[in-house]
Amino acid sequence: MKRFDVLSPQTPILGHYLLEASAGTGKTFTIEHLTARLIEEQGFEIDEILVVTFTRAATRELKARIQKTLKNKTPSFNIQKALALIDYAQIFTIHGFCHRMLTEYAYEAGLNFALTSEEESDYRAILKDHIADFLRTALSQENYSTAQLSALKQDKEGLTEKILSLVEKEGEFPSYPSFAAAHKTYNELRARLSFPAELLNHFSKIRDKHGKLKAPFDVQVELLAKPSLTLQEFETLTTSPPILSLLKPENQYKKSEENVTPLVEFAESLCPLLETTSSPLCTLVRMARHVQGSARQALQDKDILAPNEILQKMRESLERPLFREKVRRRFRAAIIDEFQDTDPLQWSIFKTLFLEDPIPAFYLVGDPKQSIYSFRSADIHTYLSAESEVSQKAHLDTNYRSDPQLIQHLNALFYANPHFLSLPDAPLPFHPVKHADIPNRSFPDDKSPVHFFVYETEKKRERSWPSTEMEREVFYPFIAKEILSLVEKDFQFSDFAVLVKDRYQAMRLKIYLESHAIPTQSKSTDALILTPTFSLVRSLLEALIDPSEIPVKRFLSHTHNHHELRDSELLSATIAAFAKPQSLQEALRDLYTPTDLEAHSDYLKICELLLDYQTQTKGSLPKILEFLLTCKQVERRPLSDADSVTIMTIHMSKGLEFNVVFALGLVNRYTGREDFIRHQKKWLLFDPQHATCQAAIQNQEAEKLRQLYVALTRAKHRVYIPLLRDTKHAPVPLGQASPLELFDPTPTDATYLEPQTLTPPSLFPPSLTPPRSPSIHYPSRFLHSYSTLAHTTPQPPVDIPTELPKGAETGLVLHSLLETLLKNRTLDISTLLKQKLPPHFPYEPTFNMIHHALHTPLAPHPFTLSEVKHLYPETEFLYPDPPHLVKGFIDLIFRHQGQTYILDWKTNLLPSYDPSTLKQTMTHHDYTLQARLYETAVKRYLNGAPFAGTYYIFLRGLPTAGILFLPPQHIDKNG
Repeated sequence: MKRFDVLSPQTPILGHYLLEASAGTGKTFTIEHLTARLIEEQGFEIDEILVVTFTRAATRELKARIQKTLKNKTPSFNIQKALALIDYAQIFTIHGFCHRMLTEYAYEAGLNFALTSEEESDYRAILKDHIADFLRTALSQENYSTAQLSALKQDKEGLTEKILSLVEKEGEFPSYPSFAAAHKTYNELRARLSFPAELLNHFSKIRDKHGKLKAPFDVQVELLAKPSLTLQEFETLTTSPPILSLLKPENQYKKSEENVTPLVEFAESLCPLLETTSSPLCTLVRMARHVQGSARQALQDKDILAPNEILQKMRESLERPLFREKVRRRFRAAIIDEFQDTDPLQWSIFKTLFLEDPIPAFYLVGDPKQSIYSFRSADIHTYLSAESEVSQKAHLDTNYRSDPQLIQHLNALFYANPHFLSLPDAPLPFHPVKHADIPNRSFPDDKSPVHFFVYETEKKRERSWPSTEMEREVFYPFIAKEILSLVEKDFQFSDFAVLVKDRYQAMRLKIYLESHAIPTQSKSTDALILTPTFSLVRSLLEALIDPSEIPVKRFLSHTHNHHELRDSELLSATIAAFAKPQSLQEALRDLYTPTDLEAHSDYLKICELLLDYQTQTKGSLPKILEFLLTCKQVERRPLSDADSVTIMTIHMSKGLEFNVVFALGLVNRYTGREDFIRHQKKWLLFDPQHATCQAAIQNQEAEKLRQLYVALTRAKHRVYIPLLRDTKHAPVPLGQASPLELFDPTPTDATYLEPQTLTPPSLFPPSLTPPRSPSIHYPSRFLHSYSTLAHTTPQPPVDIPTELPKGAETGLVLHSLLETLLKNRTLDISTLLKQKLPPHFPYEPTFNMIHHALHTPLAPHPFTLSEVKHLYPETEFLYPDPPHLVKGFIDLIFRHQGQTYILDWKTNLLPSYDPSTLKQTMTHHDYTLQARLYETAVKRYLNGAPFAGTYYIFLRGLPTAGILFLPPQHIDKNG
């Protein structure tokens, strides 16, 4: 395959090309410069060049980059004209392109309705209405028995969502008989069979310890003995999984020598029918097929086509010569980006338009090694078949993304198994790529650019592999330590990305890293509907619409709110708020306050949507609730620190690059059981014994290896690869192997992990580098803190025995432990101490001290800190105290029963912790000044809201003494 250099004048740009663009080789760069050359050298108009890519975000990026490339060209008439008409650039997704052509040439396409705008189409809402109609009108007893519907265990809305998810899947589902048809078939089959019930005595798993048939098997046996069943009896038989599924040779008692073949054959004859009839999943599939059969017309009645229907309609319309000619004449060049992610239907559209009646320039640009979107109908075989239909093949052979030494190591790693990407039915050899002449990034350690971190252990009964415990105790600590180590050596947190298997692993890792002072940002496209905040706002609107007991209780018992139930005053105030009229804005402001950054960002997004809708439509609360339920495709936009570690799935990382990558998700096995598996546009019930299912699994395994290629080629400087090896070498169940188990690399540079030798990350995060001093100074203004203002009186040392060490280190350790525990309420004390307690600190005294801090009543009040929900540890403040500024950190601010409190931890070693000694200590150390500074800061923030006072907790005196409470009126200006 020849090299394609878009910048070389000797490279011809007219013709039909299949361009293979390996990771990092400048695919987008090639497309933008190819477009510029077609305009500059061939005189093509910018609206005569079609560019099709995978996502709308990619269309926006391509347009911006093409415009920038044109601006950098030497000005000419062609270039200037293209820049003037840049808004007419024909850059689309495949659905956007088909929609535009069908809209512009609706008459020629044979459309008998005006196609609704792609942006305005809400086909999902139409589908949901259609499903709701189906559930109201089509659930006759002939089609669905009462038992079948009960087994679904869904309310109307949940059932609608499940059916919708099946309807939207592309591909054909199996056909199952209606309940009445299944009943008829059963009686026909049963009439031809005899039931040797006496052989049941030779099977295990069907009887209890007393030798009696287990329920409901006893009832089933009575019904199976009958030569035919009434409709009601057949419903009883199919209410639960059939006994027949257990009548297999392997379940015969080992000591039994009876010939059980007649009973086994009886079971094999009837079991498939009874299993599908009793299966809730098969019932859902039947419902989805019924909806699919009528949904197309329902959508067309609203002048809407579903996304895949748009493609189908485009393909059908291309059979009309006039439409085909109109579209073809629009374009002199077509560039299809991400071609490895197309499917046969999309390829047939492009082939019909641009290959069967050739246009001057036609490019298919992609990389089969990165075809990882089969769940979106991407079909790598489409790419491979196109190779034989396009006249010229070329590739981009130089990786400009990564360091030369990283490319050399990856080439060696992949080339050790050059056919790892091959398909079961087609070769796909790996070809090494070249590297650019750029310097390598230096690292402060001696690890190679491809570094393995390996854990070897015996797999026992863990359901997931690695288990969440292994992640937390082995893999996460290594990642955290590496990040912190490199950040200390001039790397930024934003240099790192961790690629995970799914959003659940992303959340577990996020919690772990942030508990170790590592900021993170999660790149996900999760829908807003999946967040707890969405369900809370929904319950809030329902309670505002109907402020009766049940809706209000539902709102108050939400996971974001249930803690308020302990606060009787706040509970009463909230209930009273629902009884009085208030605006939507007031309700959103007063009835819920987010407690963390992600909930805050979700809440802001939802409030923005609702208030904007209300402003535009003047809609009532029921209309606003109805609108909220249509926002299910709105994506989250979590707030995050720019300098933070990126966490994202491997699928989302495709096309992106990061300085340092941890390919964590490659180590996970796929242990979740699939109900259906897709093979050649058809969905099959998952059955690993079925040959077609095995073929589908082989294709999935091949895609896992392409995911591996994608993950390992995201890094610019270094990639870390996890390995988990089962020392027992037990066989991996079919379809469950992780990408790395399939690839089976031999580590050349590795860190071998052992949980017992791992130490938790540093207790104290590295100090932040102070910013440069501004060039403008105000010499008369100073930044004060308690430590600069306090006037302390030296005290003689206290010589009494103590379980914890004396000195400042004890204070630092306890402050840090309490801060971590209060920030992460899911941690228990023992887990925290195992992770963060320095080895030389005694475990039991530390455990007891922290336990007492959380569970000792905070006199003079009866509550303990463990009962408080709203905790804000280590809060920084800054406020003016003319002509100076005062800054500091408050150990803990908390809100309880509508009141706000300050709490400060002290570890002073005192001869006694009675009130008089504590007051003397406050005076000697000028802690009353500290209390005044803290109270002033908090009151400025509260802006008149209730402030209850300040606690000083002397930890060594707990639980019998050591608590000093200063009400607000006891803290005056003189301390």
